[in-house]
Amino acid sequence: MPTGVWRDSINVRSAARRVPLLSSSASTKTLTVGTALMGPPISAAARVSLMDDVAFELLVQAWMPVTKKKYLGIERFGGAGDMGRDVVGWMDAQKCAGVWDNVQCKRLAKPLAPAVLWPELGKVLWHVSRADYAMPRSMLFFCSKGIGTTAKHLLTNPEKLRAGLVENWDKSVATEITDTATVPLDGALKALVTTADFSIFGPLSVETVLEDLKGTPYYLATFGGGFPDRPAAAEPPATVQAQEERFVSRLLAVYAERRNRPSFLLTELAQYDIENRHFNEMRRQFYSADALEKFVRDITDPAVYAAFQNAVQAAVMPVYLDEHPSGYKRLNQSLPAAAQLNASSNAVFLVAEPLDKQGVCHQLINQEKLNCWVNP
Repeated sequence: MPTGVWRDSINVRSAARRVPLLSSSASTKTLTVGTALMGPPISAAARVSLMDDVAFELLVQAWMPVTKKKYLGIERFGGAGDMGRDVVGWMDAQKCAGVWDNVQCKRLAKPLAPAVLWPELGKVLWHVSRADYAMPRSMLFFCSKGIGTTAKHLLTNPEKLRAGLVENWDKSVATEITDTATVPLDGALKALVTTADFSIFGPLSVETVLEDLKGTPYYLATFGGGFPDRPAAAEPPATVQAQEERFVSRLLAVYAERRNRPSFLLTELAQYDIENRHFNEMRRQFYSADALEKFVRDITDPAVYAAFQNAVQAAVMPVYLDEHPSGYKRLNQSLPAAAQLNASSNAVFLVAEPLDKQGVCHQLINQEKLNCWVNP
């Protein structure tokens, strides 16, 4: 390469290195670690468009339980031989022979059009006419690119939908239901098409599914977006509850050692200001962690919080196992080790406060992962 060309190439690269990452109008923004590693975040709807067939159907399978229809069972049939059923939910032991709902999942390159709609309607009605299953209570079309305007108009106008199916049967349906034969619109099938309630057919938008799934473990693990706002932890009950008995007994042992006594009763706490205040703070820590656990378990897999507890335990153990002049010192030096832990590998740390992490120490006592503070 000629020298001048090479020099110009170097100059271009050097200039490129000097170009700011952001325009002057966005000069206050910073490049986050996440963006540098993975690129800018994409919306949940965009993620849906990237799903393969299986993931797309699993999205609907995760959605059906949150629709408040109290399904007895939910099944994903998607694939060859599904008889026009991708994801179904049934209300009774008769399953698809009883009361059931059907969601047809379509990953398409463009919005659903009538040409794609007609064969799907025909297939389901044909199987019903053959008694392969009962007429579904509802059949919704869930499409990665949405429902086209014409198809949406048809799906919200039952009689126009029926008329359109009849009109397009020979051209768009008869040869599409099965690979082995042409299916004419006659006999029992024609009678069903004529009398069936076409209001059962309708559109299901990606936006509706995503909105319904927000706040569920599935949504957080699949689309991210962070934890929802966490409610404040309740104050500890006035009296010690059954779930506190083990860690409270270990605290009383600490106070007995501190006062050089063989035992220490819960009813004696009011006589000792330091121990009483200390005890109340320990209970506050415990109930803060308890509230965090319930919050996390409602929106993630239980293993996520268990892993968080394990991380706290790993941070505390070196201090816990060290030499201490008393159980009181061991406890009070272990708690800061928990509070100061800031591990980014577990999502719970995004919402965990120091009080929560200290409270985990008492949970670990309850679970016998830590034995006691006096002579462990």
